[in-house]
Amino acid sequence: FINIFLSIFVIPIRWTYALGITPLYGLIRFIDLDWFYLRLLFLSFHAILSFIGLLMIFKVLVKYFKNKIPLLIFTSLLFFSLPFLYWTSTLSPYSYHLFCFGMILYNETYYSEISQKYFSKKSIIRAIIPLFNYQYIPIIIMLAFFDFIKHKRNFFVLNKFKEWILASFVSIGTALFLITRTFLTNKHAAPNLSILQHIDGKKYEIWSNSSSVIDFVKYISSRIIDIITYFFQTTNYHLLLSENFKSINLFYSLIFIALLITIFIVLFKNKSRLLKIVFIILLTNFLLYVAGIYPFMPS
Repeated sequence: FINIFLSIFVIPIRWTYALGITPLYGLIRFIDLDWFYLRLLFLSFHAILSFIGLLMIFKVLVKYFKNKIPLLIFTSLLFFSLPFLYWTSTLSPYSYHLFCFGMILYNETYYSEISQKYFSKKSIIRAIIPLFNYQYIPIIIMLAFFDFIKHKRNFFVLNKFKEWILASFVSIGTALFLITRTFLTNKHAAPNLSILQHIDGKKYEIWSNSSSVIDFVKYISSRIIDIITYFFQTTNYHLLLSENFKSINLFYSLIFIALLITIFIVLFKNKSRLLKIVFIILLTNFLLYVAGIYPFMPS
C-alpha cells in the first residue's frame, strides 16, 4: 500500500506540478514498455491537448475578429518561438500552456450567461485548468475577483459565486497535493526557484535590485525585454533559463513603461470580453513578478 501511495506523489518525471495529470505518470512503473514507447505515448497525449487548446484559441479569434490578421499574428508568434515549441514538446506543465490558455479564453468568452449552479460547463472547465498547470491558479483567482467586482452585490444575491466553488476546491486540492509531495520528498518546495539553486538568484529578485524608483523602473523594463528576447531566441532555446540579463538606461526604460501602461489601459477600457481576459492574464503575471512571488527571469 505504501508503495502505491508514494507512487502517486513521487514520479520518475520532473516538472509535473499538477494534481490531476501527475499521478498518471506513476503508471510508468507498472507498464512493461520501453521508455521510448512510453515517452511517445505520453507525448501523444500532450500533443492532443495542445491541439485542442489551439482549436479553442482559433475559434475565439475567429469569433471576435472578422479578418484573419490576428489569427495570423498569433500563429506566427508561436511558430517563430523555438523555446516555446521546444517546451511544448516536453513532458512538463509548460506543454499544457496552449491547452490551459485556450480553455480560459474559450470558457470566459463563449459561456457568458450567469450560472447559478455548482456544476455547469463554465465551472467544470474552470476546475479542470488547475489540474494541468498550477501556475494558472492565480489567474483563476483574479478572474473570480474581477467577476465579483463586476457584479458586486449580485455576485451573492444571484448565486453567481456557485460557479467558482468547484474551481476553488480543485485549486485547494492542487495546493495540498504539492505540499504533501514536498513533505514526502523534501524537495521542490518552491518550484519557481528550483532552477536558481546553482546560480546567483538574487539578480532576479526585484526588491533586491530596486533601491530607488529609478532602479525599479529600469529593472522592470530590462527584465521584461529579457523575457521577450528569450521567447524569440534561436540559440540555446532548450535551456529553461536564458543567460540574457540586459540593463536598459532610464530614457528607454521610461519609453518602454509608458508603452506598457498604454497597452494595459487600452486592454482595460476595451469593451471586448476577449481583450479583458487577456488583460487579466497579463496583469496577474505582472503582479506576481512585481510582488517577487515569481522570480523576474526569462524562462
